[in-house]
Amino acid sequence: MVRFDAPINADDASFKRVVLEAPFPVLAVFWSAQDASRRRLSSTLTQTARRYTGEVLVVKLDIADSKRAQLRYSVRGVPQFLLFKQGALLARVQGVPTAEMLRPWIEYLLGRGEKPTSNRAIPVPEPATAKPVSAPPPPAEEPAPTQAETKPPPDKKRPAEKRPKPTPVPPAAPPPAEEPAPTPKKKRKRRAKTRRPAPEPPPPTKPQSPEQALAEGRPLPVDDADFDAVVLDAKVPVLAYFWARGVAACERVQPTVKTIAWEFAGRVLVVQMDVDKNPEIPKEYGGQVAPTLIIFHKGHSTEGATDSRSARSLRGKLEALVAS
Repeated sequence: MVRFDAPINADDASFKRVVLEAPFPVLAVFWSAQDASRRRLSSTLTQTARRYTGEVLVVKLDIADSKRAQLRYSVRGVPQFLLFKQGALLARVQGVPTAEMLRPWIEYLLGRGEKPTSNRAIPVPEPATAKPVSAPPPPAEEPAPTQAETKPPPDKKRPAEKRPKPTPVPPAAPPPAEEPAPTPKKKRKRRAKTRRPAPEPPPPTKPQSPEQALAEGRPLPVDDADFDAVVLDAKVPVLAYFWARGVAACERVQPTVKTIAWEFAGRVLVVQMDVDKNPEIPKEYGGQVAPTLIIFHKGHSTEGATDSRSARSLRGKLEALVAS
C-alpha cells in the first residue's frame, strides 16, 4: 500500500476515487488560494500527514476546482475539515486549527478516542493592536484683551492744510447755431412707357369660291351639298382630302395636302371634307376611313391614298393629268 507523508490535491473529477473509495480514513480539507490563512493551514496539514503516515490520507480540495463536492457537502466557509471513513462523513471541523488541536479529531477518526465536543477550531489570534497614543493637550488659550487694551491710541491732531482758492473760469460762449440741412429733393420715378402691342394681322380668310382657292393654292372646305358642283363639275383635276378631328394620321397628312395645293395653284383644285359632319359622300367614294385622298378628273375618281407617304406619290399622277 502506498504511504503518503504529505497532503495530496484532488478536485471534482478525482473526489470519488481519492476520498470516497480510499482504503483508509481521509481528512479532506476545503480551502481557497485567496485565503490569508493558507500558509498556517499548509503547515498544519503537513505536520498531520507526517504524524499519521500510512494511517490517514490528507487531501486538499481547492474550492475553485471542487464546486460539486462543495455543494454536495454544504461547505459554506473555508477552510473546513471533513473526516471520511469508508466513504462516509463522520465529522467536520471549521476554522484553522493547529496540528495539536486537530489531533483529537484524527484519533476519533481512527477509533482510538472519543469525539470532541466542539467541532469549531480556535480561530487564529489576531495580532495585538498598539494603543493609540493620546495627543498632547492643546495649550491653554490666552485671555482675550480687554476693551481698554484693544482701544487704539488717539491720533495726534495735525495742522489743517491751507488749500488755494480756485480761480473763477469765465463762462464759455454758446456754440453757433447750426444751419438746417437742406432737405433732399425727392426724385420722381419715371414711368416706363408701355408700348402698345402691334395689331395682329387678321387671320387668313377661307376661300369663298373654287376659283379663289384654285388661284391662291389653298384647300377649299366642301360638304355633301356642294360636293358634286365643286368636284365633279370642275374643269381641272381635283384632289379630295377626307379627314376627321382628333386623328393623328390626319395631322401628319395635312401639311402634305397644303403643300400640294400650293405647288399646283391654278392647275389642281384641292378640297377637304370632314367625314364626321358629312358622312354621305365619303361612304359613296370609300373615304370613310380618315385620312383618305382621292383624285377626281372629269367627274370620275381615279387614284387614292390613305397616308402621307402615298399622298406624296400622288404628285406624279397630278403632273400627268395636268400635262394631258
